[in-house]
Amino acid sequence: MEKVFFRSIVLFVLFSVFCSNTRAQLKIDSLLKLMQSDEARKLTDDARMKNYLTLASSFNHSKPDTSIVYAEKALVLAKKIPNRRGEGMALNMMAISMNNLSRTDSAKKYYEEALHIFETINDTMGMMHLYNNLGNLTSNTGDYSTSIHYYLKVLNLAESSQKKELIALASNNLAIIYFDWSKYDLALDYYKKSLEILQQLNDTMKMAALFNNIGELYRETNQPDSALSNYQKALGLAFKSRNQKSMMNAYLNLGDAMKLRKMDQEAFAYYRLASEQATEIKSDYGIAYASIQQAELYLTQNNSIKGGQSAMEGLRLAQKLKHVKLEKEAHFQLFRYYETTGNYQAALSHHLEFTNLKDTLFNQSSRKEIIRLQTEFETEKKEREIAQLNAEKATQELEIDRQKSLRIITTLIALTLLSGAAFFHSRSRVKQLAEKNKLERQKYEVEQKLLRVQINPHFIFNSLNSIQGFILSNNIGAAQSFLGKFAKLIRLILENSRKSMVSVEDEINTLQLNLELEQMRFANKFTFGFEIDENIDMPNTYIPPMLIQPFVENALIHGIQAKKEEGRIQIKLLRSDNAITAYVRDNGIGRDASTAIKSNQIKTHKSLGQQLTKERLELLGSKNGQTFYFEVSDLKDENGLATGTEVKIVMPWEED
Repeated sequence: MEKVFFRSIVLFVLFSVFCSNTRAQLKIDSLLKLMQSDEARKLTDDARMKNYLTLASSFNHSKPDTSIVYAEKALVLAKKIPNRRGEGMALNMMAISMNNLSRTDSAKKYYEEALHIFETINDTMGMMHLYNNLGNLTSNTGDYSTSIHYYLKVLNLAESSQKKELIALASNNLAIIYFDWSKYDLALDYYKKSLEILQQLNDTMKMAALFNNIGELYRETNQPDSALSNYQKALGLAFKSRNQKSMMNAYLNLGDAMKLRKMDQEAFAYYRLASEQATEIKSDYGIAYASIQQAELYLTQNNSIKGGQSAMEGLRLAQKLKHVKLEKEAHFQLFRYYETTGNYQAALSHHLEFTNLKDTLFNQSSRKEIIRLQTEFETEKKEREIAQLNAEKATQELEIDRQKSLRIITTLIALTLLSGAAFFHSRSRVKQLAEKNKLERQKYEVEQKLLRVQINPHFIFNSLNSIQGFILSNNIGAAQSFLGKFAKLIRLILENSRKSMVSVEDEINTLQLNLELEQMRFANKFTFGFEIDENIDMPNTYIPPMLIQPFVENALIHGIQAKKEEGRIQIKLLRSDNAITAYVRDNGIGRDASTAIKSNQIKTHKSLGQQLTKERLELLGSKNGQTFYFEVSDLKDENGLATGTEVKIVMPWEED
């Protein structure tokens, strides 16, 4: 009797949903007709931008590809007006649609671009929405510490600005993370906080989602009656609010409740309803979840074929979404499937994947980070005593970071001292050679001056500061990578400084290492590339070392550093019978603009590098009876405006 009554209600509400959706579709159709007509040209750019944003929002779930098209049109207009807030909204809409298409990396990129805009213009509301969206994205990929970081940012801003709906949203999302972490009491506290606000606001759509979540918590804590009650509330509110996603989630959860009660046929029915709803709104998550749960039911009923098929479909979609939690569950069901069919090797493989993903979700490191974030928030708000309990642990973690920093800095100092020792050793060698040949003495003096330019205090200190910055931002991986490259570069410079000629391959490797370090220091502000003449046998063709580097450094400091847009450095080597010609080209601000803004210190540094290069080329020319030189020219567009600088270096070469 109860099931019949329930189905009657469903039919009635579905009719209401249909009528509402029909009215909404008429509005969208009308707007589409307007924007495709000649009348659209009469609208202001601002009005057209807003209409495109409305269309993008209307299609971001049902037709995300179409949504992206309209969002891109809105973005073009926003840049033209200009309207920075409009830019941020368009990028956010593109990110939402990308996420709905399971293009997670692109979604993250657009979210971050939108967030940067809202932070720049100090748009608190925009910042909160973007923090929340990034929290959702990182949560789905299993990066729970990062998602909590974003959700706490939302909660802080929302409480400061008294935005109740966003306080409710952030509280709900934090509760979900703590639920996944099995911190059920803390999760329930946040759920209740969110529910209280939503009831005040009478927001039925969000209340539907929240009752789903609370029901899941009761289900997980073995309170099936409370779980079912909340799921039924959720479904009723979903119909009332006419929200298909909430309906899908309610069906999924009711399926879970029926499965828990061993009512398999009812569970199958709800999962099928959920899957149909998910297909309609193009929710890969809903389809994946329903598939995995049905796989479990099939395998329990010894229907291994359908169980395996459902689990494989769930895994495919979970991997597409990069949803770690769903991947974990899918691997477990596939482990059961292959164990049932006697394929023990495949069963073991999936069980290992299941175990690895389970450990990944909340490993020791992420647990510490989540505790730290929650503790910081609670300390600021003075709401809980847990901050005191974790203060000692936080201090210990900071001490560990400090010790790591000290070890790294000690290593760098040792490298610097080693460099100094090598330099003084090299000076001693110069004195011995000077007695034999005056020309050689001059040559080595110039090379030692160049070595001092290459391993100068500014270079060392800038590298130390970069590594320390990575450590302070808790980016130990970047610090280790930088240190490794730095040590390798120092070794190459010292080795090459003792040679009159080095292979083109070694010289290019040195240049590449230096440029990679600068990329890390300047947060990928520029790109670079090499173009080597195919007639140059790189391992067996030799050129004087460190002739090109000063001009690459000048391109960075004087051309690229002051450029607002992304910079580009291109290094090209050509071979002739008598010489190898190197070109260093940049798309920087040009020499005139650089001269206007650079400091006296930089001027001195630049002229020293160029003067030393000139002396070396003259010495090489006098030794070989040829003329070697360099020249600098400005690059300009058709209007005579600076587009960069090009340096041409003509140098000798030898072949092994």
